[in-house]
Amino acid sequence: MRKSIYLAYLCSAIALFATCKTVEKGEPELPGVALSEEGMLADYRLFRDLYEKANPGLYDFHPKETIDSLFLANEKKINERTTYQEFYNIIWGVVDFTGSIHNNLFYPDTLKKQLEAQPIFFPLPVLCLNNELHSASSLGGIPVASKIVSVNGMKAEELLEKASFYRSTDGYNKTEKYASMAGVISSWYMYLALGPQEEFVVAYEDDQQQVKQVTLPAVSYETFKETHAARHAKHLQEFEEQYTFQQVDSLNTGILTVNTFALGGPGEASHVQYAAFLDSVFTFLNQRGVQYLVVDVRKNGGGNNPNQTLLFSYLTDRQFRMTTTGYTIFNQVHHKPHYVATMPDEIKLGEAMLQEQYSVQRDGKFYLADKYNPVFSPQQNRFRDNQYLLVSPDVASAGSLFASMVKSDQKAQVIGEETGGGYLWHTGNFGMVYRLPHSGLLLKFSIVSLAQDVKPLNHQRIGQGIMPHVEVKLTREDYLQGRDTQLEWVLNTIYQQVTGALSPVGE
Repeated sequence: MRKSIYLAYLCSAIALFATCKTVEKGEPELPGVALSEEGMLADYRLFRDLYEKANPGLYDFHPKETIDSLFLANEKKINERTTYQEFYNIIWGVVDFTGSIHNNLFYPDTLKKQLEAQPIFFPLPVLCLNNELHSASSLGGIPVASKIVSVNGMKAEELLEKASFYRSTDGYNKTEKYASMAGVISSWYMYLALGPQEEFVVAYEDDQQQVKQVTLPAVSYETFKETHAARHAKHLQEFEEQYTFQQVDSLNTGILTVNTFALGGPGEASHVQYAAFLDSVFTFLNQRGVQYLVVDVRKNGGGNNPNQTLLFSYLTDRQFRMTTTGYTIFNQVHHKPHYVATMPDEIKLGEAMLQEQYSVQRDGKFYLADKYNPVFSPQQNRFRDNQYLLVSPDVASAGSLFASMVKSDQKAQVIGEETGGGYLWHTGNFGMVYRLPHSGLLLKFSIVSLAQDVKPLNHQRIGQGIMPHVEVKLTREDYLQGRDTQLEWVLNTIYQQVTGALSPVGE
């Protein structure tokens, strides 16, 4: 989930390395100036070996020859003058290129904490509107929603590309890369793109499209987080309740919002409560004869099985599985001395789980046994009338798995923007973390390839997220007013169907 993304998409400034004296338990000494060439090469080759032996999505979007060439080309960039920052980028360039939203590369916590205390971060919250950077705060007298023209002389278009590069997504998706700039992590992305700064000269367009500029002092990361928490219209990006239901009687319409599938597994109290909530909602819809249902998952970045399949069972008429094919490419953990465990006997327990659940060995892969991939049936009290599904770039993992199945059924009209998670498949379920011993970098990736239970659609290409039937983006005017452009579009459409008249919702 995007809200739970570690705040460690970080980099280091060479000038700050000398201040990194504290070493956490299990964490290597941080380099004083730069890693040795031998250390970087050893870490890079360990990274490559792990990806080739344990990452089933390595060749999902590019042929092996292309990936092999990239591995070789980036290794050749390493030499005795390579800085820590450059080394991070060398590895990240491969990680991002392979295309999985679950791939991450973290910096050691000690370095992160040292850097976060420094006044070197971009202070202004931003967001993307129509693929352009805009201000999300009136800091320094910059009007909210002003279009950013440049920062410290770098054009905003170039800055957006360089900063959003550090958000990995499924396939070739860029909508979530851009959308991530609205998050608190954006200040780190700016740091990665611009390096440490004492101040930022921000050029922007005012309401008369005149270019003005203001100089903002750099701040610590904690200070930025406080400013970000007070940004304009944050309710359009964040949520307080995990799921809600609202009935619009005048339109005979229900609005079901599920902001997360991180709701526990079978038997857990949170899952039981969620299941009871869904049953009560769909019982109500049927008893009341509600004709239209809007399902809003725009803030849903994923969560636990089987919460997404449970919701889908109330919307579909078919039997289905969580995945048509799930597999790993190993069942014993590689490079155990470098594996980062979070609980006692994690490796032993993990291997036992893999060998039990992924027990069907074929062609060098270990497939998920049917016992752990059951067939689900549609609910008796499922919704049988008109469906709308609201999606956004933030929809990923279990969230995009759910959205892909809804779209595949072709019962719902999908509204919004392309999701960050893929339509056809994704790499997910279980994640592994390794520490590269010389740099201390933490490499995280998922180990199960999941083919989603969807049918091919002509307008859904490999490497895309779930594409909406109707693309509706947040407008600058609605952002200024804190209005929900996409939900209003759906409600207006339903109003026209119900009454045959035009009556813009929200006016």
